[in-house]
Amino acid sequence: MSEKKVYEIMQVLNDKNNMEKDMQEVLDLVFSHFRGKYLERLGMAFDKCKENSVNNPSKEVALIHALKPFLTGEQQDKLGGIADTLTLLTTFDNIRKEAVQIEGTKLQAASVEELIQPVKDPAIHEDGIYEIDELCMLKKQKSQKPDMAGLMLVMSLIGKR
Repeated sequence: MSEKKVYEIMQVLNDKNNMEKDMQEVLDLVFSHFRGKYLERLGMAFDKCKENSVNNPSKEVALIHALKPFLTGEQQDKLGGIADTLTLLTTFDNIRKEAVQIEGTKLQAASVEELIQPVKDPAIHEDGIYEIDELCMLKKQKSQKPDMAGLMLVMSLIGKR
């Protein structure tokens, strides 16, 4: 009897389809849990902020909506897209402002410039002085020397006049 159970267990473990199905079920459960716990809540919060931005449009969006009746259909569609983009940007800005309020001093006065660190140029030393590229300087010096053949050609053309 125990040999039969071991045989059945080995068959189940060796069956690639069963393992793939089990792994897919595990992934589906993890994604479902993640979606329900985080993504849906974030989506609802985003929708609430977007609704606030739509109900309280910025001056620019209000101006765009005021201009739309005076334009053709295609132009209205383009302006509508611009208004939607501006509304979305306002929504993101409102979310950032709320995050600053929630986080207090951590994100206070956060801006894009502060969040993005500049790329450090390896040719600039800590004291701000540039490293000299000697090979580049030699090439520049050579290229600045007058080309004698070109100079002779110009002189001969001038002399023929």
